[in-house]
Amino acid sequence: MTDTTPNTPAAESQESLPPIHSTAVIFNITDGTPEHLIHTPGEHHGHRERETIRLHNEALAKRIQRLRTDKGREISLRLPSGSPALRPGDVIAVTDTSFITIETTTTRVIVVRPSCIRQMGEAAHALGNRHRQVQFFDDSTQFGAQFGQVVFLTPYDHTVTDHLESLHVDYTIEDVELDTPFRHAEHQH
Repeated sequence: MTDTTPNTPAAESQESLPPIHSTAVIFNITDGTPEHLIHTPGEHHGHRERETIRLHNEALAKRIQRLRTDKGREISLRLPSGSPALRPGDVIAVTDTSFITIETTTTRVIVVRPSCIRQMGEAAHALGNRHRQVQFFDDSTQFGAQFGQVVFLTPYDHTVTDHLESLHVDYTIEDVELDTPFRHAEHQH
């Protein structure tokens, strides 16, 4: 297993924190935090400290990982087969003094904005032939689609932008935090 946590500093001034083994997502804080999991039990009667693990987009889909929190604590994650992808706000462990959440780092993407159905077909066909991962969004998202327009995202690659320019398809390059990992589609030729 490799450490997929980007640039997480080890806690130099703290004592070494014991490693944690996690096999499940306990809850997601964006769904509302259960009060009993935030307050510490017993004589401490305080709040548990939040520790964060920041993951790259592709790491959200991995169910077995060795991770490190922003406080330097090592986490061994082993989710059951068939588990859904991790998402920002997932709590994967709760200790007597802390709870550990998942957050995402930014991902450089190409936001493709076809102006008509023909451009949509040509761009989608070109990306499909290159086996590119794609996520589609409609006009209800933050990506600036006009009413009824669909935009799609693919991880940044200069050869894709060159090809989109040759097709005269509008695009922008953006650094975004995505809640859903890019995935490869299973197929055979």
